[in-house]
Amino acid sequence: IPANYEPIQYVAMLKMGGEMAIVGLPDKSTLNIANMAFLSQRKVYGSLIGGIKETQEMLD
Repeated sequence: IPANYEPIQYVAMLKMGGEMAIVGLPDKSTLNIANMAFLSQRKVYGSLIGGIKETQEMLD
């Protein structure tokens, strides 16, 4: 993702039992585990797919 964003804002939009997959992290984030405690009954998954360079190498 070539832009900074706050993942917690998207997690907060999930309904109870909702799930979200994060496949790219912003350069700077203020994601706080304490904030996640207030958003219980939601699932967040992550994936380290690499940056633009690694993605281009895979496509090539």
